[in-house]
Amino acid sequence: MPSRITQRIDQVPTGDITAVTTPSNGGLSGGGTSGAIALSVDASNLTALGATVATTDYVVIYDTDGSATKKVLVSNMPGLWA
Repeated sequence: MPSRITQRIDQVPTGDITAVTTPSNGGLSGGGTSGAIALSVDASNLTALGATVATTDYVVIYDTDGSATKKVLVSNMPGLWA
């Protein structure tokens, strides 16, 4: 590559992500300011709202011992639609 092209490439600004944070009621946990950042769903942090549920909506299932978090379609949950 000609040196002036290399010089122009070196002048292109780059950005850095300095932190990944999660809202207190957003259903996520994790984050950090360096290294390998991990996020996970934490259903215990979700706000309970009285919302209309459609059969095509998903519901988060959180084991109380914290060993697994899963999702299920509302239409696949027996007993909710009588």
